[in-house]
Amino acid sequence: MKAKEYAKQFIKSEDEKEIVIIANQFLREIATIGKVRSIKSDYAMVAIIKELDLKWKAFANIVNKEIKLQAIKPDGFANSLQQVFPGIYDYWKIV
Repeated sequence: MKAKEYAKQFIKSEDEKEIVIIANQFLREIATIGKVRSIKSDYAMVAIIKELDLKWKAFANIVNKEIKLQAIKPDGFANSLQQVFPGIYDYWKIV
């Protein structure tokens, strides 16, 4: 899904827990993209994580401009990754 689609999903939802659902969707995208690309190296995984981090930042920017609040933190994907996959997060920050 594109950042615009995630933003639309968030803005359309009236449940404040929607951000948790979207964060989980982003985290699941790591595996989905990895399977589609048949990744075989750590560097390929890091590239996917970088792409998703940029997508999250775009999503946050769209939402925050639309609702004129700082509702979504630009580092939300990184924070989610750190909580769920701390080893992968640490490796991503080293590389």
